Amino acid sequence: MQRHGDCIFIEEDGKDISGLKVNVKGIKRDQPPIKFEKIFLEFILSSKDTKDVNIQKAIQLAEESVCPVWQMIKDNVEVVTDYKIMA
Repeated sequence: MQRHGDCIFIEEDGKDISGLKVNVKGIKRDQPPIKFEKIFLEFILSSKDTKDVNIQKAIQLAEESVCPVWQMIKDNVEVVTDYKIMA
């Protein structure tokens, strides 16, 4: 399985991850300039031992420093995150 960047941060904390799915939804402007106004990211993590604090830390790291796409859009588009941990 290919690993998503957030999984690496959680695994470094010694957590066992069996899967990660990311659902993405965007809201675009209707009038020019046509662009995204808001992007929703939902992380669904399959893990028996990952806690809320682990995934919150991984999402924060992605937003603040390690995801180049997030760095590129964060000043122009509102990005809303949510997550679920499935045991």
